[in-house]
Formats: sequence, structure tokens, C-alpha cells
Amino acid sequence: APAWPLKQGANALEGITFPQTWPWEAADFRRDDEADDAVFYGSPRFVTHIDDAAIASLRAWYAVQLPRGADAAVLDLCSSWISHYPGDFAAR
Repeated sequence: APAWPLKQGANALEGITFPQTWPWEAADFRRDDEADDAVFYGSPRFVTHIDDAAIASLRAWYAVQLPRGADAAVLDLCSSWISHYPGDFAAR
């Protein structure tokens, strides 16, 4: 596995091996609640999933680890109504 913290451009999957055959069945991907998602997402849920100390820790870690500058780009797949990025963080 690559050394941590990862250097920019490092292959995060270096040394990882994957199963030779698909290990899951369709049932493994069934949801507990098969109701229409529109019902669940019909009203906003402003939930803070981690406490303030955890958010502060993430912000401090991101301040050191995230790339900076005009060429920096970040895809935030787990965005929230509360940002965990440092207050001065800017990316395209």
C-alpha cells in the first residue's frame, strides 16, 4: 500500500487485490426500505452527523491534505449542508 499521507497523483489502490469473481448477489444490494425515494427526500433533513470536535478535526486535516491553487479540483461525493472544508478553501 502507498505511504500515508498520499502524495498528489499517488495511486491510492496500489497493492490492493480484488476478488477474481463477483462476490455479491443481487439480494446483497436490496434496501431495507423499498419505498419510493421521493417520500424520504420530500422534506429536508438538516442533520449534523458528526459532532463539532469531529468537524473541527476534519477541517484541520483537510487544510493540510487538500490540494490548493487555481488547478485544484475536488469532487465532494459526501457533501452536506454543513461544510467540513476549511473556511478559506476554494477549488473549482
